[in-house]
Amino acid sequence: MIDFLTELDTDILLAINGSRLKALDQFMFLLSSKLIWVPLYVVALVLVIRLYGWRSGLLIAAGAGLAVCLADQACSSLIRPLVERMRPSNPLNPVSSMVQLVNGYHGGRYGFPSCHAANTVAVALFLSMVFRYCRMIVLTLAVWVLLNCYSRMYLGVHYPGDIVAGALVGLLAGLIAYRVTFAAVSFIMHKKPEPLSGCEIRVKCGEGVSVVPDSALFMLTGLFTVVVLFAVSVAGYYC
Repeated sequence: MIDFLTELDTDILLAINGSRLKALDQFMFLLSSKLIWVPLYVVALVLVIRLYGWRSGLLIAAGAGLAVCLADQACSSLIRPLVERMRPSNPLNPVSSMVQLVNGYHGGRYGFPSCHAANTVAVALFLSMVFRYCRMIVLTLAVWVLLNCYSRMYLGVHYPGDIVAGALVGLLAGLIAYRVTFAAVSFIMHKKPEPLSGCEIRVKCGEGVSVVPDSALFMLTGLFTVVVLFAVSVAGYYC
């Protein structure tokens, strides 16, 4: 059974990595960069503060950081040294001869579980529970996770099994961080944190002019980031 799953894992990885389009290489490479998503993080922080107030909002933002720390350390410092499963892109892995690299990027030595998958899923779950009444934000977070996870296989630095395992770690980390954070906020603020308003507060542009709901602002920020990355990457390839 283990041999079958390992072979299946490799076959799926090679199918994804082998079907890549060179025009999308830079796009997928940039998707994995943490700094690329800073605008989305900033908008999320602003919305958290607007929904919960600045005191509770800052504590909740710190909770999102806790989710990342839990997920990242569980993967990189605990599980990887124990499992020691080499990345498919690792030159010491026989599979690496069949993997097509982008920009010569190999990643680290071990890849099980995926820290990228764990971190993005942890943050996405945490924020999905924070914005549980905002379906547009939850949907945006889900697409963000899928793009990040797919890019890691596209780049050939993670097996699908690495992604699944990382996602499971992220789910647990996100849930723990959410429970701890909201318990801490309740203790510090002496009341259960509840949104001060719904997700349909509108951004004003001039006196009395409503432009876009906050939840749509989050989605549009993510969409704008993806579109710009795609346009720049494709233009750079053909030009």
